[in-house]
Amino acid sequence: MSRTIIDLHVLQTVPPSNLNRDDTGSPKTAVYGGVRRARVSSQAWKRATRESFQGLLDP
Repeated sequence: MSRTIIDLHVLQTVPPSNLNRDDTGSPKTAVYGGVRRARVSSQAWKRATRESFQGLLDP
């Protein structure tokens, strides 16, 4: 039985919002393109991707 593994690397720009907060309760930010922008944790993206792919791919 052969098995295919797909490794995705995604860069996603999102509008300003409080998507994630750090340990002090402040919105996470990062400088991107010379501008401070909202940042989403990789854990949040991975969970959203896993949930999305469950409905798209044959197990």
